[in-house]
Amino acid sequence: MGKGALILGASGGIGSALAARLRRDWWQLVLAGRNEEALSLLADTLNAPYRITEGTDLEQVQELCSFAAKTLNGFCGAVNCVGSIFLKPAHLVSESEFTNVLEQNFFTHFQHFSCAASSG
Repeated sequence: MGKGALILGASGGIGSALAARLRRDWWQLVLAGRNEEALSLLADTLNAPYRITEGTDLEQVQELCSFAAKTLNGFCGAVNCVGSIFLKPAHLVSESEFTNVLEQNFFTHFQHFSCAASSG
C-alpha cells in the first residue's frame, strides 16, 4: 500500500489546504465533501478523484470509504475536516442548531473513522 488518504470536508479551507500539502508530498487522495463546485475545482487542480458526501449520513460515508479503498488500493490516512460552530451565546442557540453542531463535529468523526478503519 502506498501513501493514500481520504479527506472528508476537503472543500473547506482547512481540508483543501491539507489536500494540497499532501499532494505536494506525492500522496494519492480521494476528496469528499458537500460542495460539488469547490470539490470539482480542487480535484481538477490536484488530479484527484472526489465524491459528494454528506458526512452525517452513515450509508454515504460507508460508500465513500469503500470507493477510497478500491480507488487507492487501500489507504493509510483518513482525515475529517468537517465541522461547524455557532458564535453566539448559548441561550440563543436553538435545540436544532445545537444538534446540528453535534452531528457535524462529533458524529461525522465517529462515522468517518469507524468506516475508514474497516475499509482502508
